[in-house]
Amino acid sequence: MSNKSDVFAGVDVGSGSVRVGLYNAEGRRLAFAVRSIIQIRPKALFVEQSSADIWEATCAAMREARLAAGVTAESVVGIGVDATCSLVAVGVGGVPVSV
Repeated sequence: MSNKSDVFAGVDVGSGSVRVGLYNAEGRRLAFAVRSIIQIRPKALFVEQSSADIWEATCAAMREARLAAGVTAESVVGIGVDATCSLVAVGVGGVPVSV
């Protein structure tokens, strides 16, 4: 059962941007933020992206949405992530990590 002050985050990682929405327990949107993702085009019909850039954009959008909603990080009790891009998260040294 959720608390009235609980906040839920929706994160949508697309090909060109990351979008974050924060919602209360009743489903009312509290804030929304968008950050662009860099697309690297080394040759025709070929696109690469940096997982580090995607992660930075996700964190920045989450921070912006949280500040706009006026909620603490601790009040975010659930996060749903949808990644329509080919997302591979990597850690230190390029080692894959689970999200």
